[in-house]
Order: sequence, then C-alpha cells, then structure tokens
Amino acid sequence: MMVTVHSVSYARDRGLSLEEASLALSALGLGAVSGRLLAGAAADHFGAVPTMRVCLLIQLMALGALLIGLPTWTVVATLLVFGLGASGADNTFVKAVSDVFGLAALATIMSVVGLGWRSGAGLGPALAGFVYDATGSYTPSFAFAVLALTAGWVLFRLGSAPRAH
Repeated sequence: MMVTVHSVSYARDRGLSLEEASLALSALGLGAVSGRLLAGAAADHFGAVPTMRVCLLIQLMALGALLIGLPTWTVVATLLVFGLGASGADNTFVKAVSDVFGLAALATIMSVVGLGWRSGAGLGPALAGFVYDATGSYTPSFAFAVLALTAGWVLFRLGSAPRAH
C-alpha cells in the first residue's frame, strides 16, 4: 500500500512531470489488474505456493529497482511490474494459506493475516510520509519495505516447506 500511495510523489521526485507520474500510478494499477488475473490462473495451474513465491520475488525485485534508482524512464515500467507482483501475491494468498494450513481454521488464520495486512496498509503509508518529511527521501521507507518483503519471503518459504508426518 505504501508504494501505491506514494507512487506519484516518488515519480515526481525522480523527475517525472505530473502527467508522467500520474501515468506511473495508472501503470501500477494496470499491473495490479494483470497480476490478479495471471496469478489466479498460475495458482490454479502451478499451485499457490510457487505462485506466491514468484509474486513476492517480483515485488522484491521491483522495489529493489526503485530503491537503487534506475534511470527515470524505467519508473513507469517498474511500478507496473511492482503492481503485478503485489496484487498477484494478494490474490494468491487465500489459496496459499488453505494449501499450507488446510481449511479447518481458515477463517481464524485469515483474520490474523488480515489484521496484520490492514495494520500495515494503514500505518505504512503514513509512516513513509513522516519519514519522507523528515529525510526528504523515500530511501529509508523503501529499504524497510525491501527488508520486510525479504523477511516475508523467507518466512513464507519456511512456513510452506513440506513437513514429515
């Protein structure tokens, strides 16, 4: 959510005009729509766990590219790719949770996950704004997001690893 909320301001800081920065937000939205459709089909065909892993890696690589500051002309495409991975992971999550944990406690698990996601979605953009106001840069917030995504990928990989019964 932080990247979505701050995408236009980030693009403006990178030197894009207001029109180009608005296009970057639209590209993120197009990536999000595409990610939902593609990840849903991929999860049904290849499985939710591998699809989730790929979507998390796509997000991580796109956010890393934003963090290192690739050339300005890549911002729109990078945000499109980020949207693809972010919404793909979001879309795949329910199937991945049910594949990993089963259906018996799905509502409880999704409630806890939803609480975490919504807390982050509510606090993340505001905190990123405060950090930007204090530092004049999105680098600290994007770096934290890279670390959080990396931790999420590792924890998801550990949590979804096959277990001996």
